[in-house]
Amino acid sequence: LPNWKDWNGRFGFAYDLSGDGRTALKFSAGRYVANEALGITSQFSPFGFKIDYRPWSDLNYDGTALNADGTPQYNEIGASYNPKFGQPTTANRLDPDTPRKSNMEYSGGIEHQLGNSWSISAKYHRRDFSNFRWNDNTALSAANWQPVTFTSPTDSRLTNSGETLTVYDLVDGYTVTTGDILTRHAPDDRRTWNGIELIADGRLWRDGFAQISWTAGETSNDFCTGGRLENPNSLRFCENSTGVRHSFKFSGGIPLPFDSMFSGLFQIFAGNSILGSYQVDATDTGRALNLAGLQDPGINIALIEPGALYEPATAALSLRFSKVVTTGNVRTRVYMDATNLLNTLQVTARNRFFGGGLTGQNDEFFRPINLNRGRTLSWGIQTSF
Repeated sequence: LPNWKDWNGRFGFAYDLSGDGRTALKFSAGRYVANEALGITSQFSPFGFKIDYRPWSDLNYDGTALNADGTPQYNEIGASYNPKFGQPTTANRLDPDTPRKSNMEYSGGIEHQLGNSWSISAKYHRRDFSNFRWNDNTALSAANWQPVTFTSPTDSRLTNSGETLTVYDLVDGYTVTTGDILTRHAPDDRRTWNGIELIADGRLWRDGFAQISWTAGETSNDFCTGGRLENPNSLRFCENSTGVRHSFKFSGGIPLPFDSMFSGLFQIFAGNSILGSYQVDATDTGRALNLAGLQDPGINIALIEPGALYEPATAALSLRFSKVVTTGNVRTRVYMDATNLLNTLQVTARNRFFGGGLTGQNDEFFRPINLNRGRTLSWGIQTSF
């Protein structure tokens, strides 16, 4: 489970545009599938709770819970600590028609040789991710929900501050009667990345090398299947875009006398997305919410649209100095690495939970909870023989 059979082809060609081998048009296309192993099968395993804990009291002081013939002394064994022993651990099922997640990749561009040492290229890339899955609670449908409104909190850090929003609660009197989850194909869900890339690379003096690249790309997401068919709360921002994100890299290395080399990488990369979530409750909607039967009895909504706010871009510099020592058939490389030499500070994650109507605003909202590593110096030895 499951039993997939996929055909995945790759195709590519190159054309000598100028006829002298210095300018080439290139194109490639290929299909790839997601790596799947036991992670997917464990979601649908029918095996029940396999361990049962019970207290034991050695009433006859014989040092064992068994009789001489190997049968249990039931009067010494107490009640189970695991009342679900032997029962299924999950009610999840996989629709046998659900395909494997896949990705189509397309690339095309032009490459041109400059003299005998350098070349430049311009490329376009597209990646289409599809065959996503969604969890269908068979006890729910769109007809089981009713709209309610509330006003989002007012805060200058939010993109939708003070906005009147519509969320959805289960209709009055309706109770979820089963946790039967059918994992199904979401044919309309997809993620697409489109990007362009400019690259210049070549040789330096003393057989050194260098490469300069600039990449600009945008990711578009459409994950509206589950909300449209079952829980409309998940429709909020289900279709979003990151906007065009940029990155720049310059890398190279120069061999030095005495079998040594100096190399480095300088890069400017875009900051991570900033998000915010809110827990809607009865104090927001003015009515008791009918969500007790759900696995997650609450309404969690995004207050910041994905792709609307980002951390600032950051520059980072890493350098390496290495030297090779050869003794007979033994080759030893001694090196020193300096990572984030500029010691630039980058917030990689913030507390995204704004709070909720009953608990109020979370004082920890927006607080940085993860930073990039600071300046690091490290030494190492690598030996081959």
